[in-house]
Amino acid sequence: MAGHNSILPNDYGTPAEVKDAIGVTKFLSDTNWVQIIGGLVIQGGIKSAVGAGVTVTISLNAAVEKQILGIFCQPKSGNTDGWFIQAITLSSFDLVNGATGVRDFYWWAIGV
Repeated sequence: MAGHNSILPNDYGTPAEVKDAIGVTKFLSDTNWVQIIGGLVIQGGIKSAVGAGVTVTISLNAAVEKQILGIFCQPKSGNTDGWFIQAITLSSFDLVNGATGVRDFYWWAIGV
């Protein structure tokens, strides 16, 4: 396998490498990650400094092929009201911060 604590790139390698990589989390940065378990793509991250009244498009760490099964967000701290998700595609979604202050959000998504 290409490296420790990492899933394979899109070429998938040999069957043995694929087997070794199943369920291993790949950290793409300090705040973004993706994990593939038997075809289920689970991924997440942190979106920092979402301004008041701002809509931001968050690109998924790994686009899914068939269907988004769920996208979940939560403010890291403070008021949890006034935000929502819209415009979900197989590769991104929009996060709307309707609150009056700048906030950081945890997010994670599941797809196939």
